[in-house]
Amino acid sequence: MDEIALEIDEKIDDNINIDNDKPHNDNPAVTKIGKPHSGKPITNIEVSPNEIYLVTYSHEDRSIVGWNIKDIDEGPLKLGKPVKLKDISGEENFDLHSMCVSNNKEFVCISKNKILKIYDMNNDQKIKLNWSNCKSYDYCTFDLYGDLILYNDEHKKFSIYSTQTKNNKWSCINTFQISTYFEDLRFISLAYDDECYLFSNTSIYKWVLNTNGSTKILVIDENIGEDIRENIRIIDNEKFICTRIKDKIIIYSVELKIPVASLNLNNGILFFKDIQLSMFDKYPTLCSLLFPLFISNGFSDSIMKNYWKKYLCHLKQNDSLPKESYPSIIRATSKHVFGFIDGNVWKIDLEKMMFNEEYDNDVKINEEMSKMYDRLHILLLDSYVVTVHELFQEAITNYNNKYELNTSQNSIEWSITCKDYKIELQVFKNNVSICTRDVKFVELTVGLSLLGFKLINDDIIILTSIGPLIFHFNENDKSISLSYYYYIILDSNSKDNTKLLQIFSKPTFPLPNHESFKYNAKWVLDVKNNKESLLKYGVELLKFAINEHKLELIEEIYNKCINHFEEDFNNIMFLSIINSNLPLLDKYYPEYILRYSLETAIIVDSPSYDRVNSLHLSSCQFPQLDFQFKKIFKKLIYLWNSYRSNNIVIQILTLIQFLIIISMFFTLIILLLILAILYRIMRFINFDFNTVATKKTTSFIFASPYINFVNYPKDYKWYSELFWPQPSLFIETINSDIYKTWSGEALLDFKWKKYGAIYHALIWSGYLILLVCFNVAARISQQEYVDIQKKLLKISTIFGFIYLSFEVRQLIYDPIKWILDIGKIYDERIVNDDPNNPWNLSPNYQVFENNTSINPSLFILQKPDENTNMFTTFATSFFATCLLLTGDTSSFSNWTYEENPTLMILMILFAFFMAIYILNVFITLFSEATEDHEDSFLITRAEYLAKIELFYLLPFQRRSNRLFPEVIYYCANIDEARKKVKEMIDKGEWNINKISESKKKLMEKLNIPLEKNILAEIQEMKNFSQNLLAEMQEIKKRLP
Repeated sequence: MDEIALEIDEKIDDNINIDNDKPHNDNPAVTKIGKPHSGKPITNIEVSPNEIYLVTYSHEDRSIVGWNIKDIDEGPLKLGKPVKLKDISGEENFDLHSMCVSNNKEFVCISKNKILKIYDMNNDQKIKLNWSNCKSYDYCTFDLYGDLILYNDEHKKFSIYSTQTKNNKWSCINTFQISTYFEDLRFISLAYDDECYLFSNTSIYKWVLNTNGSTKILVIDENIGEDIRENIRIIDNEKFICTRIKDKIIIYSVELKIPVASLNLNNGILFFKDIQLSMFDKYPTLCSLLFPLFISNGFSDSIMKNYWKKYLCHLKQNDSLPKESYPSIIRATSKHVFGFIDGNVWKIDLEKMMFNEEYDNDVKINEEMSKMYDRLHILLLDSYVVTVHELFQEAITNYNNKYELNTSQNSIEWSITCKDYKIELQVFKNNVSICTRDVKFVELTVGLSLLGFKLINDDIIILTSIGPLIFHFNENDKSISLSYYYYIILDSNSKDNTKLLQIFSKPTFPLPNHESFKYNAKWVLDVKNNKESLLKYGVELLKFAINEHKLELIEEIYNKCINHFEEDFNNIMFLSIINSNLPLLDKYYPEYILRYSLETAIIVDSPSYDRVNSLHLSSCQFPQLDFQFKKIFKKLIYLWNSYRSNNIVIQILTLIQFLIIISMFFTLIILLLILAILYRIMRFINFDFNTVATKKTTSFIFASPYINFVNYPKDYKWYSELFWPQPSLFIETINSDIYKTWSGEALLDFKWKKYGAIYHALIWSGYLILLVCFNVAARISQQEYVDIQKKLLKISTIFGFIYLSFEVRQLIYDPIKWILDIGKIYDERIVNDDPNNPWNLSPNYQVFENNTSINPSLFILQKPDENTNMFTTFATSFFATCLLLTGDTSSFSNWTYEENPTLMILMILFAFFMAIYILNVFITLFSEATEDHEDSFLITRAEYLAKIELFYLLPFQRRSNRLFPEVIYYCANIDEARKKVKEMIDKGEWNINKISESKKKLMEKLNIPLEKNILAEIQEMKNFSQNLLAEMQEIKKRLP
């Protein structure tokens, strides 16, 4: 992310001619009741979420005044009824700290003592909360749906209340507490769509209240201070998140998930005036986000004095000029600016104010600003989808091949020619050529012609017979870049032309297809060499390179992704380009998986390297919800109070329902205890003594490099997901090289803790219930237990069909894998004379009639063969002894041990001495086999988790951010991390001669000296001497 510092000449003319003979106030409400707040200065202005209502507060007058915004496009607002603060709080010395107002004129304020008060300004009544789970609050606001959101800094707790008033009370609809490993978690602000911003561990996170998912948007390598909400301000929309951190503004792209620009405010001098003309003309959406960030910390004077001059002239013409020439306090939103002038609150349209401004011609836009425009241009290409759709419709209706086009805008002229599978573009300014660009298509089998174009600012959209192209012209660099290309054949005789419109009927452009890169080599270069284009189209480009076996291109893309991440912690999303193509790399170039796993084995995405107390290799996702039983108890208290307030009939019915729920609850508790015991037994059997940690230790937090590796596609159809679920990258790439590193182990640990252990216990508990019920039912023979037998058979049938459905789904999803799975092969008996036929090797039985009894009956007896008594010859006796070494005692099974005690004693002695000998051999070999066992165990766990995800989790569960986050973190003991890094260096897995700054800093934190690899230097000198010797021998041969 590049940082741009602009030096702006701030000469603002304060001489505004005001005709005081004109009327200064035409608001009848103000004239009737006098000036609001008794003419005292305004301290604060707050606007409702949908800009319907506004309140002002005066600390000197200690009063609240409401203003109606609705139905007023521009000018002074309608004054509402004023309210004294003591009437709301009931206290004479209530010191207001923060406030907010809803669209329905409900006013909420918090004192400096963190006491909350609510007042309905419509009905002049106080409102209370029916269940307050916190005695103090630090922040209050209303969301777009009208719900009240409260936050407590001390407990990191959110409370959400419905504003549907009942008995002058609001009901709590949700409450949750957020926790991290760090105690510095602080709330910043609420976003536009039920999202909030949190600060923790020098990073800013966006937390989604509905899904409880979080995304790290910024890493800040500077001291923010204690007052987070004062030093950090965030304005966002669906495209960008603009963050002001002290005197610095960072623009974050929601689509690419990286910061794309940084704007610096030099010494309090505001640059917005000079860049506004070009910025707003090209990017109005972004400009409306930036403007409110300047209305703070003293910058409002510099901006508003500049814009207010032009607006005052407009007011003077309408005879509505105020006495004051400048608003005393300003509040800006993304659409409007509100200022308090001459006893009125004025509403100013932000867009009109910007367009009415006059600009100087000497706008100082340097090379860095030009580069910023190019980066922002890539992110706003989707706004041209409608234009491309219209060009397609026009071409289909009136198909006309052209080979030369010309157009102009202002002083810029474009010339476009098409010849010999090549498109040439030339830009003129004042009839002088300033830039050229050509695009040549190779291996085309269809003709190339021009069908239409559209010029928009510095971009030109060209529709050709092989798809649309979008070019961007940078006047400062005098260059033309290709921003987008999608290969598609548009033929006048084709019947499928109307189907092409469906491709560009969505709100976003389709990603470039394989042919786009195949036929246009320069498009590959444009994507590869542009940071934002690489992140946007890099997945498709790397996929093309792998399928076309372009090794050099694969290597270049791989290195660029790694280098971008190592340059800046905020660029971690570049790793997702590699992760998205891991299945293809596993198929064609598996060596890249091992290389990627080793190079990203221990990485961080924050410069703080803070230490935490945690278990070694314990995975986590933060921020995360902090589950507390205290919340449940408080909820029960609230339900009890609600129960007591009802009449006797409702109380009796509620009590009956409660007793039923309690009985079911205790039944569930007993079942869970049984499952917990079984789970503990299974855990004890599979106990891993190598990785278990019994206590928390000082650890570092590392990030898993497998970004978006576990996520599933968001677009799905639930009925098709039941039989053909869309796999994630984790499902498609089960490679042992991934799980040889801590990151791979942490990934499996996270999955196992989140859902794997629970579903594992449920699956085997179901199997156990099926086994027990069926076996008990099969053994019941008494007539009096027939009813119990039927119930057990019904339970067995239900569980049987449940597990049968899972097997059927697996068969439909992948029949070949299901058939080849061990345990699912059923052979038919084959009768022949082959001695190696398994059916001929199985034991034979013969039916005999028992003639010794009065009632003859039949019985089955195994026929004796040569193996019945193996001690008849020395050879078979020696073989029986060898079998005994393996634990096979079948050769002695024909003799009873009670009647042959000597045989039993000899067998015990033989087993004792041989066990000692074999155990010593096993101990020697165990250390060598441990590593392979761990790999196979992790692969087995990965396959098992994949099976659970696809066939046991529901489709919406697979899209849960809580179960499948973008980034997974894990903690590693500092001592173990130090050993691991030194081991990787010794093995050559970390090349310390070419190491990134982040790894150098990690080595410093781990107290590992950074020394050059002496062996590498010796090898380099050896290679140099060998090459020198070879050259000398060549020279010697040439000499006569």
